[in-house]
Amino acid sequence: MFWKKKSEAYHHLDWKMTKYVWTNSEHQGSKEYLPTKSDLDNLSEGELTKFIEKEIQDSINLYKSTLKTVEDHLVSPSLQDPETIAFNKKQIKEKKELLRYYGEFLEAVEAGGLREKVSDEKGV
Repeated sequence: MFWKKKSEAYHHLDWKMTKYVWTNSEHQGSKEYLPTKSDLDNLSEGELTKFIEKEIQDSINLYKSTLKTVEDHLVSPSLQDPETIAFNKKQIKEKKELLRYYGEFLEAVEAGGLREKVSDEKGV
């Protein structure tokens, strides 16, 4: 075989990223979906590198390209009707928001993940 099966830890991190960045999710931007140190420790170094390159960076590059295309449409003289302008402005806002969340997720990964909270069960 030419491909290697992704680990459960890889899929879990991908699931968390999707929850964190997805525009129509009530979880978008929720810190509980940022990667934790243990999430990252469960990946091999190769898996982590692949995750950053294939899942995060490829998505960032795709949305940057899409954003540029939409911005180009916004200034195109042939696409100046009010509905198209409003639609393009909405798309620009959404793409910028997605890029911000992907950037935050990447930043958390590069920082080694968030520390898990230790619950204080005795103090309750």
